[in-house]
Amino acid sequence: MKKFIRSFVAVVFAVALACLFACAPVGQGGSGGQSSSVEKPVGRSIDLMAGYTPSISTTVSVDEAYSSAYNAFAAKLFKSLYEGKSELISPLSIEIALSMTANGAKGDTLTEMQNVLFDGADINAFNAYFKAYIASITAVDDVSVSIADSIWFKDDPYFNVVEDFLQTNADYYGAGAYKAPFDDETLAEINGWVKYNTDGMIDKILESIDKDAIMYLINALLFDAKWSDQFESATEDVFKKENGTTTTADYLWGNVNGYYENEYAEGFAKPYGNGRFAFCAMLPKDGVSMSQLVSSLDGNALSVYFSDVAEKDAVYFKMPKFKLDYEADLNDCLCALGMPTAFNGLYADFSGLGTYADTNLYIGFVKHKTAIEVTEAGTKAAAVTIVAIEKNASVEVPSKRHYVYLDRPFIYFILDTETNTPLFMGAYNG
Repeated sequence: MKKFIRSFVAVVFAVALACLFACAPVGQGGSGGQSSSVEKPVGRSIDLMAGYTPSISTTVSVDEAYSSAYNAFAAKLFKSLYEGKSELISPLSIEIALSMTANGAKGDTLTEMQNVLFDGADINAFNAYFKAYIASITAVDDVSVSIADSIWFKDDPYFNVVEDFLQTNADYYGAGAYKAPFDDETLAEINGWVKYNTDGMIDKILESIDKDAIMYLINALLFDAKWSDQFESATEDVFKKENGTTTTADYLWGNVNGYYENEYAEGFAKPYGNGRFAFCAMLPKDGVSMSQLVSSLDGNALSVYFSDVAEKDAVYFKMPKFKLDYEADLNDCLCALGMPTAFNGLYADFSGLGTYADTNLYIGFVKHKTAIEVTEAGTKAAAVTIVAIEKNASVEVPSKRHYVYLDRPFIYFILDTETNTPLFMGAYNG
């Protein structure tokens, strides 16, 4: 257990201090006891899983295989998104939303998603892992960790959802399945669900519903914890930015036992509650830039860094109070990490999810939002990930695939396709 906690703590830092997890009240398709101060939304959508009790039980333990694959994904994702700003992601939220989606994927689409998300492991194995892990973290009684999952699909006579897909996500993730008209009222209801299940930290995830949207898969997570030893007060001091400029910050001062170090950084872990969760810091050593530190991260580096802690060494530290919001569109980085087919309107295979007339279904976008507040009393953080399944334009899926990469000199035209004559013609030689 101790080894697992350290491994998980590594993830918490690797995602830029993104304390994971978000809420789901009973009946909202989720786990955990977080009660929201936000009014529960109402609307015309119909929860097809209302009153459903998951029929799948699992005795899988969250082991090194899970931690290793999870850490690898967390590190790759953060490195892909890091731009030298104040990035904040929850790889758990992202993995759960995409895992629910992967339950409807087949062929190359599924293979690529498994490679990126689970380091090549089978989706069924990670369904069981996540079920066990969610049960574990939402059962901690001194820290509030809540998780909500929902699937919203369009009430459209041309769309046929696969019942086994909904059943699997209900069994493993407790996901509610909402049939809705996908109009302005549905938009308000989805955003209300997000606000309710993040206790107002994230008030919406969608600006509008696209005309080609068929399904949204959403994960919401909320983490709310008090420090094991709370800080008495904060004091103002200088904060030095990497570009050499300075500003001021309100600092919390303290000490803990446990010193973390590798060739790039040093750090500490400040525990919450009984220590199952902790705020972890990794400070670049002198002469090491943030970009160098981020580049050094991978799944193994995270696990090794936090397993080699000098437990008896005292650490005196100061850390700033802070509050921030972050959002990112994940399409490009997920494609770059190795799952482009899922975003391809012609070649994505989500036939295990459903069908829409004679068109193809694919991921239109993956959007992620987070929020965090660190104070003298503790930390509250929320995350939401939404995966949009859309129908492609009405085109025939070709029987053959051809790949043309313009990675060497080529000729090009601006062509009038009515007359098949070029308005412009040129050559590109780099």
